[in-house]
Amino acid sequence: MLKITHPDYILPIIEGLVAGRVLSSGRTRPMIIQGVCRQTGLKGEYVVKLKGSNHLWQGSSQNEILGSFLASELGFQVPEPVIVNISDEFAETMERHENYKVASRSLGYNFGSTLQNGYQELLSGQPLNKDLQSRLLDLFAFDVLIGNTDRRGDKPNFLTNGEDLLIFDHELAFSFTQQLSFARNPSPWLILPGDIQWLKENFCYQQLKGNSHNFSNFVDRLSVINETFWKKAWLSIPEDWRNEHFDVIREYLTRVIEHRNEFATELKRVLL
Repeated sequence: MLKITHPDYILPIIEGLVAGRVLSSGRTRPMIIQGVCRQTGLKGEYVVKLKGSNHLWQGSSQNEILGSFLASELGFQVPEPVIVNISDEFAETMERHENYKVASRSLGYNFGSTLQNGYQELLSGQPLNKDLQSRLLDLFAFDVLIGNTDRRGDKPNFLTNGEDLLIFDHELAFSFTQQLSFARNPSPWLILPGDIQWLKENFCYQQLKGNSHNFSNFVDRLSVINETFWKKAWLSIPEDWRNEHFDVIREYLTRVIEHRNEFATELKRVLL
């Protein structure tokens, strides 16, 4: 997919056509659908997270799409994010579907992504080649950067093709936005003792702990998260998904990026 800062980038809007199966993994019960893109007229298969799910909240869609935008801009492979429109007509076709009630509460724009093939789960105990270890190192740094507490040992939220990672599920990222403003880390490039517990549960931490690592490659790339990126991200997010957390996230990450070398030192420290 194109990065959102590319002049030709357009966020696809998908009209739901046919409801498919509910994915067994995922507490939000994501669903595969067939849909058609408004801008191109092309049909495809997509995964949609219905906003009427009991496990999603008003800010989930903004978190999801912003997490995808950031990951893509930093060079991670992500399923291409899309907007899935759930119309009354589409919801009516789901009357006998197990997700009908959720769909009927999810009319309008929902976060979705293009269905990806060619990736599978990383097997328990699977040896890591240099490419995968490098990507896990970057992914750990990314999770710390965005405060993503949801990539746990039992729920890695990525797939692999043996050489690269396909990462997803960012609705619980930016956990610092859930803190009162005066309780947030005043120096967000530093990792506080209170963060260690969720870091220990992070899948990548468990794979990387006990060794000295170099994060210079990751932090050098952070310069792409600049004012151009934030302006394009804001304009790309549907208006009814936007909330006040966007500015909190922008300011928080900007401060980390301004202290990127100290951030790299902190990442190295917590893995030793």
